[in-house]
Order: sequence, then C-alpha cells, then structure tokens
Amino acid sequence: GTGITLGALASHESVTSIDAVDLSESVLAALPIFDRENRAAYRDPKVRLLNADGRHVLALSDRRYGLITLEPPPPIVAGSVHLYTQDFYRVCRARLDTGGVVAQWLPLHAQSLASAKATARTFVEAFPFAQLWLPSIRDAVLIGSDQPLRLNLENLRAAYASSTTRASLDAAYFETPEALLGTYLLDRPGVVRWSAGADVITDDRPWIEFFRRYGRTMSDGEIATLLAPPLGGIDELLGSDADPALRSAVASERGSHLLYLRSGIDKDPSRSREAALSSKATRFGLYRLGCDGPQLEALRADPAGDTAWRK
Repeated sequence: GTGITLGALASHESVTSIDAVDLSESVLAALPIFDRENRAAYRDPKVRLLNADGRHVLALSDRRYGLITLEPPPPIVAGSVHLYTQDFYRVCRARLDTGGVVAQWLPLHAQSLASAKATARTFVEAFPFAQLWLPSIRDAVLIGSDQPLRLNLENLRAAYASSTTRASLDAAYFETPEALLGTYLLDRPGVVRWSAGADVITDDRPWIEFFRRYGRTMSDGEIATLLAPPLGGIDELLGSDADPALRSAVASERGSHLLYLRSGIDKDPSRSREAALSSKATRFGLYRLGCDGPQLEALRADPAGDTAWRK
C-alpha cells in the first residue's frame, strides 16, 4: 500500500530485517509520493521490497519471521480471498518463529456481518491463541500465534521512549500506552463466541468471495455484536503483576473507547461528547465529532450544553 505500516515497523530498532511484499508494481513505484507518511522506509537498508504475491513468497520460502502483518484488500475484491483462507493461515503459521505473531486487518465496513464472522472463525481455527482489537469502529485487527499472547511491557515502554517509534504512534493518535491498550476487545474465547456457526473459508470453499450470499455490507449497528461477548481481560494481556496504576489507566481508556464505539453505533451525539471528555490519552475517537484541540477545550468549558462544541 502506501507504506505507512512499513514505516511504523522500520521505526523499531529491534526490527533488523523486513520483507515488504506487494503484488502491484505501480503501488511500489508510488511509494515516494508518500514519503512523509511512510518516512521513506522503503529506502531503509534493512527493508527488502518484493514485487510479488505475498502468499507465494511465504509458500516458496524457507525463511521464518517473528511477525507477519497483512492488510489485503477486503475479501469481496476478486482474488484477495486467498489471503483469508485457512490454507493461507497454515502457511503463515509454518513460517513463524516459535511465539511469532500474525496480525491481519479485518475490514468491517467492506463486508457483511456473516462474512466478517467467517473470516474471524477461520482465523481462530488456524491459531490456538488469538485476539481481536478494535481501534476504530469500522476496522478490527486479528492477532494470532502458537503461544500465549502476553504483551511485553518493557517493549511497549521502549516503543514510547523512542522518538522515531513514538512518532508513528502519535500519528495514529495513540499518544500513550493506555490509549493503545484500551482498544483491546476480545480474547480467543470471545472471538470464538462471536463467530460461532460461521463458515470456515478454505481454498476450495472461498465462500466470502461470493459475497452476495451473505447480504449487504455491515452497518454500525451490526458492529455492536462485537461488544456482546465478554471483553478480554486486561490482566490476561498485561499479566497479573502489572502495575495497578497502569491497569486502572488502561481500564479507564477502554471505558472511553467503548463510549466512542457506542456513540457511533447508536448515532448518539451526547455519548460522543461524553467519550471525548472522558478520554485522558487520545484524540483518536474524536473524528466522529470533527473534534481536535480547540473543540475539546470548548467541550470542557461547556460539557452539558451544545452551543460551544457545535461552534
């Protein structure tokens, strides 16, 4: 794509080698247009650009990876379903180091509820440990591994301590660790519960490519189904020995994030105001209000009314 994820990955000093693969020669040729966004990471000596099919690269290589991250087109786009099948996830798992992680964008706005559930069920069938994060009301991220997914807090703090890595986090409006962690939604049992009964997508049964059988594109109201299962436990993510103050701050930001999600789902402006005012760490959810620093100050000055913030 535009290379923004590539730039974020390359900003980590601990990442020493990256294979960046795109099928489109034109997309790779356009990377310089987005130098400001991708920080010219494609010119970093530790990055190897490959004009190829990502699945073929994995299937034909004997290289192993600590992380495989992918953001393919939505599965309704012809051909992309082969990056959403159980067969593909098995190829990914075979190329992971022990404890390695696969991260996949799950576009909620470009497929039906049944299609999204099928994708999630297929993913958790392939990975014994899985999570679903919901940083935006219409964009989820699936995380999978062969080992328990416990966040390394030292690595997280190091990312925020580095100016280059922090720049990517700030650009996404995750200005604090608590803001990022507050978007964690479901553990594996939660994903299994949400996707129960959905189709499993395989190479010879690529159901979600034939999307008409699943109905219309998911509405914000249908996205509310993701909030029905019990939320994944913060202690399971951070560990029971995590600093109580950090756990409390993450719980607070998660509460603000859930308010933001609910405000969009319910089309409730008053809840949007409440979410904006309750978040201490991030401006991420405020685009629903068209809100930034000056508007936030107006909200804080008149939290009960609506004249100031509308202006």
